[in-house]
Amino acid sequence: MDQDMINPADLAYQIYQDRKHEAEIWHQEQKNIIDEATSEKKEEILKEYKETYETAKDKILRRIFTQFSQLMKDHVHTITEYATRNEEVSKLFVYLVENSDRYKSKVPKVTINSKTTPFDEDNGLIMSLLRESGETPEKMTIWSDGTLFHNGKFYSAKDNIKLVNKKGEIKPMKIILITKTQLVAETTVEKLIITPQDMLMERYNIL
Repeated sequence: MDQDMINPADLAYQIYQDRKHEAEIWHQEQKNIIDEATSEKKEEILKEYKETYETAKDKILRRIFTQFSQLMKDHVHTITEYATRNEEVSKLFVYLVENSDRYKSKVPKVTINSKTTPFDEDNGLIMSLLRESGETPEKMTIWSDGTLFHNGKFYSAKDNIKLVNKKGEIKPMKIILITKTQLVAETTVEKLIITPQDMLMERYNIL
């Protein structure tokens, strides 16, 4: 078709559409540039924040573990007795013992999957510190709500144990409750309630 025959209105509309399309392309390019710059700045800020956070966290942990280690050296018996009062405190205590030891040595520990209690997983340090303070862990019994420390081992609810009575009869049982005044254990056919007096008089003992 001859260029002279094009309707001016159609030509104007075509020019408008072309310019609109060019403007959209330019706008998208500018948006991409801004997004890229914003993303880079965001990553830069996040990296800087993370480094600052990790540095602050490292200082705080160092201070906490250093103070905890010193407390364990000075008051190990008191802290250990307090730590056995309930499950939450016991977990926190084990966390501090494990991580303060790792923090000082910088040597990662090997994690062994087992069904032992939380304290049994890493009580070597606790036993060592008790002996250094003049205590004999293998002859100690501490009753508390949630945990029993007896003859160098920690026991808590859901632990499987072997009880022996004065007659020498051995009964495999499962602990369902420990308080300051009793240990409740059961099998599928019976339930036993053992008191500190029972342990003291050796009516029952845990193998």
